[in-house]
Amino acid sequence: MKSTPKKKKSISIIAATSSSNPEYSADCEFGVFVVDDDLVASLRRRERLVRSIHRDDAAVYAVNFWGSSCEFVAYSEVAAIRGIDTIDDTNWMSLPSQPVVDEYQRVECRQTILRIGTNGEIELAFDAMPKHSDITVTTREIPLSELFSLWMRSNKRRRR
Repeated sequence: MKSTPKKKKSISIIAATSSSNPEYSADCEFGVFVVDDDLVASLRRRERLVRSIHRDDAAVYAVNFWGSSCEFVAYSEVAAIRGIDTIDDTNWMSLPSQPVVDEYQRVECRQTILRIGTNGEIELAFDAMPKHSDITVTTREIPLSELFSLWMRSNKRRRR
């Protein structure tokens, strides 16, 4: 008897971005990424690492990791996602479904950033450099505790 592979549980998150050039974002106004078991496990491991480094050296408040699963997209692509009536371009939110993101890779030098916020909480952000530009785009910070809470609530709903 063959077992059916379990479908990976995931949620999609969209976060507004800021650009190192306030006048230009190279069509990278939002970052979209999928939160699944693998990302959660990686973030939990990295959270412990950042806290450990910070305990040893209080001047360390952020650690950048090469690579990320965040796709940077234009406002027009986000506006086309079903289920979104308004787009909060100052923050982040979960998406009603996993969007289909254009396969065109418009960024390079992707990084996952974990930083210690002013309240001592670890926050997640992503940054990248749009190709053929001299700018960096960075997503809004997402407190890991909120992201993990959303992830757990989402998984509870699926089990019912």
